[in-house]
Amino acid sequence: MKRIIAVSVSLIFFYFSLFCVDYKFSIEPFFGIRNGTLYEYVYSVLPNGADYKLSQLEWNINPAYLMGGTICSDFGAIELSTTVLGLNRTTNGKLYDWDYENFDGKPTKFSEHTAELSNSLEASGNIAFRFEFSDNFSVAPFASINYSRMKFDAYNGYTQYATGSNYWNKDIPKQELTGKLISYSNTMWYPAAGFQIKTNIFNFISIQAGFSASPYIFANSVDQHWLRNVEFIDTMRKGYGLFGDLKIDVSFLRYHTISIFANSQTIQGVKGKSTQRGIDSNLPPLPNGKGGTANTNFTFGISYKLTID
Repeated sequence: MKRIIAVSVSLIFFYFSLFCVDYKFSIEPFFGIRNGTLYEYVYSVLPNGADYKLSQLEWNINPAYLMGGTICSDFGAIELSTTVLGLNRTTNGKLYDWDYENFDGKPTKFSEHTAELSNSLEASGNIAFRFEFSDNFSVAPFASINYSRMKFDAYNGYTQYATGSNYWNKDIPKQELTGKLISYSNTMWYPAAGFQIKTNIFNFISIQAGFSASPYIFANSVDQHWLRNVEFIDTMRKGYGLFGDLKIDVSFLRYHTISIFANSQTIQGVKGKSTQRGIDSNLPPLPNGKGGTANTNFTFGISYKLTID
């Protein structure tokens, strides 16, 4: 067994040594602005087995600043990179909460609150293999593992609840609320694969465009309603993600690059088991249900890259 491990390690180092002549290392801090919405769903399972959306919560970022960095090691054609970023604590978002209790898709209740993004963290690991078709054009298929965590708190605002089996409308009297009302934390991780196209212009300007997709999303969330003393724990799977990015690099001197970038993502169709229980452990548990989540956002920013070879 030890001999097999030793031979395997030797082969790995031998493989990477083939590219050592072209080894490069870079570090790239970046700053940007993001707009987006994290969606939270509650479903009722109908007698025919279909999922009926009973509630939809929209946690909006309007906008948030982000800071992070990417570290990349290039072994010739092989590129290994890690990216970590976080969004700043912000209180300029909104939470919109819709209920559809008549089982016909029309809203019966609505509430609006100030949404505070308490903390966030995103990280990804990426491996790519770059095919150079000329000095000015290359294509790099890649695979990645991605992680994100976001936590929100909702304060103040108002509710508009229709009575009986009536429907919501904007003229229903508003019931004003104060204090912390809802807290929501959402964690996702997912594999993705795609490709990046890069072309050079005037030797010092390059344009990169990439697309990737994820066939399966792993998500968990905790939703705490403080006035009702109830929390919902969701364990969600499946769904899909689509991701796109565009980047323009301007290189000056030999090792320095300034870039502007934009990227977008949408994650949809993630559903799973939802457990309801009292926040106070002395309260009896409530019936189980079904939860869901989705995420859409757009980011624009600038970066500086230092390359060492």
